[in-house]
Order: sequence, then C-alpha cells, then structure tokens
Amino acid sequence: GSDMDSPLVDPEGFPRADVDVIQVRQLRVSMIETRNDLRLLMRRIEQGLHDLHSTSVPMSTATAAPPSGPMPQSVTSLSPDASSEANEPASSHERRAFARVASLSPDSPAWEAGLKKEDTILQFGHVHSENH
Repeated sequence: GSDMDSPLVDPEGFPRADVDVIQVRQLRVSMIETRNDLRLLMRRIEQGLHDLHSTSVPMSTATAAPPSGPMPQSVTSLSPDASSEANEPASSHERRAFARVASLSPDSPAWEAGLKKEDTILQFGHVHSENH
C-alpha cells in the first residue's frame, strides 16, 4: 500500500511494482487540492463570521443582561409579520404548542429575547401547529 508520504520508487530509484504509481500520484494531487480548497473555505467562513459579528451586534447589546421581570411561559409570536391570516390557525383557542424550549445557551438570541427553559412555542413567523 501507499499513503500521502510513502515513496513511490524503490531504493534503486525505480517505480514500485506493488503500487499503481500514476493512480497514487493522481489521488495525492486530488487530496492536496481538496485540502487547499477546504482551507480556503474555512478562512472565508471564519472571515465572514468575524464580519457578521462585528457589524450586526453593537457592543452595548452584546454585553447587556437579559430582560428582567417575569416572562410569559408561552410565546405566541416571535415575528411582527406573524399575524397574517393566511398563516395562522382559524382562532387563537385552536393554537397549541408545536415546540418546547429544551435548553438555552447564555447570550444566545433566544436567551436575549427572554425565552426560558420549558417555554412552549405556539407560533414562529408563519410556522404553527397547524402547518408544521
């Protein structure tokens, strides 16, 4: 067998008889190109995340404490456009939770919005129990 670092020639400088040298070289080139592509993509993603976090979250918001005071156990809507009639069940008494908050990470968007563990989600944008 052969790996990325094993020699493709024997001690006398001749191609090894136990490996397909051309195939191994092609596979090595493909692996190196794939690694380079991955590194480039990871750098782009990292830079994009740095850019996103540096522009979208002001420092005062990032260090702010969560809202104080009692929070409702049930959240009816998390978006301003959630009241469109085409996306809601016929009446509010028909609404039932389609999700439950299992856990929260400190400083996450859900935590900053005031959600608590075991809160139920009745509607999120246009998603509710009738269409989910």
